[in-house]
Amino acid sequence: MYPPELPSFSQPHPSGTWPEYVGSLEEVGVTSTSVFSSHKIRELKHCACDVKTVFPSAGGHKGSIKKIMAVLNKYEKISGQLINLTKSYMYFHEKVSIAVRNRIRRTTRIGVGSFPFTYLGCPMFYGRKKICHFEELVKKVSRRVMAWHSRLLTYGGKYVLVCNVLQSMPIYLMSAMNPPKGVINQIQKIMAKFFWGKVGSLKGKHWVAWDDLCLPKAEGGIGLRSLHTVADSLFAKLWWNFRTSSDSLWSHYMWNKYCKKQHPVIAQGTGISHVWRKMIQIREEVEHNIWWQVKAGEASFWFDNWTKQGALYYLEEQNHGEEEIEVKQFIQERRWNKGKLNQYVSEEMVQYITENISPVLIETGKDKAWWMGSTTGNFTVKSAWDLLRHRRDEREILKFIWNKGIPFRINFFLWRAPSKVMEIYKVIPALITWTLWKRRNSRKHGGDISLQNMISQVLQNVQFILKKKFPWIEMRGQNWEEMIRRLGANKSRLYHCIVRWDAPHEDVIKCNTDGASKGNPGISAYGYCLRNSNGDLIHAAAENIGITTNVEAEMRAILEAIRYCVNKKMRKIILESDSLLMIKIINEAWKVPWVIAEEFDELK
Repeated sequence: MYPPELPSFSQPHPSGTWPEYVGSLEEVGVTSTSVFSSHKIRELKHCACDVKTVFPSAGGHKGSIKKIMAVLNKYEKISGQLINLTKSYMYFHEKVSIAVRNRIRRTTRIGVGSFPFTYLGCPMFYGRKKICHFEELVKKVSRRVMAWHSRLLTYGGKYVLVCNVLQSMPIYLMSAMNPPKGVINQIQKIMAKFFWGKVGSLKGKHWVAWDDLCLPKAEGGIGLRSLHTVADSLFAKLWWNFRTSSDSLWSHYMWNKYCKKQHPVIAQGTGISHVWRKMIQIREEVEHNIWWQVKAGEASFWFDNWTKQGALYYLEEQNHGEEEIEVKQFIQERRWNKGKLNQYVSEEMVQYITENISPVLIETGKDKAWWMGSTTGNFTVKSAWDLLRHRRDEREILKFIWNKGIPFRINFFLWRAPSKVMEIYKVIPALITWTLWKRRNSRKHGGDISLQNMISQVLQNVQFILKKKFPWIEMRGQNWEEMIRRLGANKSRLYHCIVRWDAPHEDVIKCNTDGASKGNPGISAYGYCLRNSNGDLIHAAAENIGITTNVEAEMRAILEAIRYCVNKKMRKIILESDSLLMIKIINEAWKVPWVIAEEFDELK
């Protein structure tokens, strides 16, 4: 049944005490340890607006039903809120007998509802998922499209509506449930008909498959997103929250239900729900991108990705085990126990671990989870979508077609054009092609356009683009010759400033560092030098560090310089770097990217 909103649990209600309130919950099987099992849950500000009461399986015994109603009455007295029985409903399984249903209804005076029903925007049902359970969502999208059919919309307008309206409508439901593929296919079919359709209900030709439209522009699409991939990325978020949220009530529930005896990486479960089934379908790809930074060493040796290469359970297929071993069991006195590592993993993996992973444990800390799909290490649905989506090779020519200065209608025309037209990749030929196409359409439908008007239209379009790129140049009322002359006269101004290296004070060492990556990521190197107050060079070093990024190269330069200074017992140091990112990170103004998290901890 569905009583109204519950009170805040942050303070007891004047009409009752907190122990009494918890006691009333315990009488129906909800214990304080099961709901409030963690001391980290200090305050529960809000509960769900509706609470569903499940009757115990006692054959609908009248005594048990009366006991539940007594608990609800006690709740009303303690909370000061009344349950509206006329707005409450009971839901029974189809195999519950009519006699039991009538007995419960007479005792509770509550109406009976039927499955499926909608609760908080999601369909509630039991048994197999069916397309009919989600037909309300399909109808909602269809109604929105029908409201736009009478409008004369360009492809650019339709693109905006599909991106910002239609594709966002199923997001809420897909965040909590996993609709059947048939439902998503129906929604995408509605979107495709709307995008390619004509005014009214006239059907238009689908020039390109929907899956091809749902590719990034650099890969041959127009930037839409496949709802199948969006659904996967939303469940990737569920898996991330399940694995990393230690104070989540939902996470505790899922752990206790499915992972009591096995690690989540290999757990399957019996009688699993639709949500858990979808989560374990995408867990391998998600787990491979969750890096557990070793701090306390509590990460699972076999199942957690603490090496940045993936879980050893998958990497060491011939050697892996299923026993629960923690990483800290392989660390002794701030060093890796190579002998013990050799007993469990291959020599190549032992070498990688000892050379790349710090064995220093922080007793007061916890192993930290980083999302390797983003530079910041924080999980985002966008980064998960980019990880899970279907990819194609990027094409250089598409960068010229999707020019930010050109209106969408022209970009889309060139993108849809045959391959022989795709060779026209510069801006002015593209505008001329667009104007010729418009003249062709005008002539076909009985209109006409003069050569001078065509030249004028091309000139106006070019001026529009130039105004976007060079807003300081006056372009109105000019001919071709004058416009070219003004563009030729427009040259970038060169500015200069004096950059001077200042010597440090006496007894102070100044350290200058630099790192670079050719390609980012690409072949990288770092270097640093130390000078005294006279400007004399004390020490300098540089090294090629293979294929990394600019951030890693800059951090490596700083870290190696500080290591040298510490070994030489140089305490008074001024550090200078040309990397604004590293300066902000060291000053704790910006967050640390996951790729340099270990180095930053050592630096601190």
